[in-house]
Amino acid sequence: MLLLFPASFLIASQEKNQTILKRFLFVSASIAILFGCISLFSEVRIGKFVANGFKYAPGDRLQHFSGNIGPVKLYLPIGMMNTHLTFGGLLGLFLPGLFVDWFQSVKKKRGLFSF
Repeated sequence: MLLLFPASFLIASQEKNQTILKRFLFVSASIAILFGCISLFSEVRIGKFVANGFKYAPGDRLQHFSGNIGPVKLYLPIGMMNTHLTFGGLLGLFLPGLFVDWFQSVKKKRGLFSF
C-alpha cells in the first residue's frame, strides 16, 4: 500500500495517462449517475436484480420509498449499490475530480481566474 501512492503519482503525471484517466473517470461517473437516475424510479434494487439474472427474487428487500411526484413514485437513489449511503460515497469519490477537471478546463480556455 505504501508503494501504491508513488507509483500512481508517476503514472498520473504523464500527459498521455492523464487523458486516459480523465476519460475513465468521466465514463465511470456517467455510468454511476445513469444507474442512480434509473434507480429513482425502480422499486427493485438494480444490483440485486442484475445479480439474480434479471429476475426478482421474493426474499430481496425493496428500495426505500422517497415520495411521489404526481402519480410517479420515487425511491432513494442507490444505483447498483446496496444502500443510498454507499451510492453517495461513490458519487463523493467521482464528483470532486470531475468538478476540478471542469474548473481547470474553464480556467485554461477563458483565462478568467488569475490564481
